[in-house]
Amino acid sequence: MLNPIQDSLVNLQRANQLLRNAVETMPRNAVIVSAIIKNFEFNFELSWKAMKRLLAHHGLPTTTPRQDISETFRKGFIDSEGTWLAMIEDRNLTVHTYDEAFALQMATRIENQYLALFDSFLSCLAKEVAKI
Repeated sequence: MLNPIQDSLVNLQRANQLLRNAVETMPRNAVIVSAIIKNFEFNFELSWKAMKRLLAHHGLPTTTPRQDISETFRKGFIDSEGTWLAMIEDRNLTVHTYDEAFALQMATRIENQYLALFDSFLSCLAKEVAKI
């Protein structure tokens, strides 16, 4: 049986691969852009929950995504606190915005900025799981 952090790692690895597959699919049509955005939302939610579990493991309970991101940054588990905080706003927009131009901008932002941050956090999480 996996502990909560190991479970987070496994789920995040799967979600990250699905996001990577969507980002690498060409040509990009409306279906692919939608897949990129939906997989971004999954990755963000799973990353946030993994951060929460990781912090709790280190005796640092938190309550909000912003607090979790800030504390995770402070502990050195993620880079680019500002970009992670911007992800919160973008994630909220993707859930409630159905504009094609915005969707294309988001797909590009996900590919050029957010995917690397997910990869980096996934690597850090794997190192933390190895210590358990």
